[in-house]
Amino acid sequence: MQDASGLSQGSGLVLRSLGVVLTANHIVEWSTRAYVRSNDGARAWADVIWRDAQADIALLRPISPLRGAEISWASSLPQPGSEVFALGYPAPLGYGGGVAITRGIVSRTLRLGTIDYIQTDAAVNPGNSGGPIVDACGNLLGVVVAKFQGLEGQGVAVAAPAIARRMGSAGIASVPQVPSPQPCGPNVRPQQPEEAVRLFYQLASSRRYAEAYCLMGRAITSRTDLATFTGWFRNKVAIVPVTVTVVSRQVGEATVEALVLSSDSVGGPIVTRWYREVWRVRYEDGWWRLSERLETTPL
Repeated sequence: MQDASGLSQGSGLVLRSLGVVLTANHIVEWSTRAYVRSNDGARAWADVIWRDAQADIALLRPISPLRGAEISWASSLPQPGSEVFALGYPAPLGYGGGVAITRGIVSRTLRLGTIDYIQTDAAVNPGNSGGPIVDACGNLLGVVVAKFQGLEGQGVAVAAPAIARRMGSAGIASVPQVPSPQPCGPNVRPQQPEEAVRLFYQLASSRRYAEAYCLMGRAITSRTDLATFTGWFRNKVAIVPVTVTVVSRQVGEATVEALVLSSDSVGGPIVTRWYREVWRVRYEDGWWRLSERLETTPL
């Protein structure tokens, strides 16, 4: 997005349920309007309808709706050392370079006054401001608002729970919040088909392939061993499920669609692409497992 003066540029996040764009206030600090463009190329002018200068966040309402995937918000602060991803349009490429995704960990969380922040070593640059920080399941952890000068790659995001609280205090409709998923292990048995798919991407992105393999159903494990399964991810740098939706469901079986942001590298520059993947998920041995990948479509 770009403010009306054309002097300030940054990133943002479409909140589909509210019909608004969430971004950093300093991008539109001196404007009441900005020009926004979504990842699918749609463009629109958007009016600033609310701003919180202290937290450095703002909401804009596009004059024509922008498409965006509904995203779940983390209900608690991430633990130091946990894996995170920063998404945005860093300068100098901006929109011309497409959405960029960088990977890192949470360095620490901190509270200044009444606002919680997340410090991460996921690389952020000018233009990332206003963009989301997400976990491996695609849950929103925070919004980038600053970069530590002199500390390469050290970025700061205002935490999602803090944003939700301040939006709630301003009378703005609440945002969806979910508990962070647990890692796959002997005591974790996905009891919903979408939970199994989301957990699969989380574990694969964290390179916990043996645990991800335990989410595969008999239709896959009968013809694919762990070594072959691990080879599926040879060129993957990151896999972030932005949305996971149950398309259809019957007794013991469901079809689940995932909108996935995948970052790949084949001996050269990292390329980030959007994919739509559709899975058949079946209830086997007391929990849901991925049985067949029905479709993978680049977007």
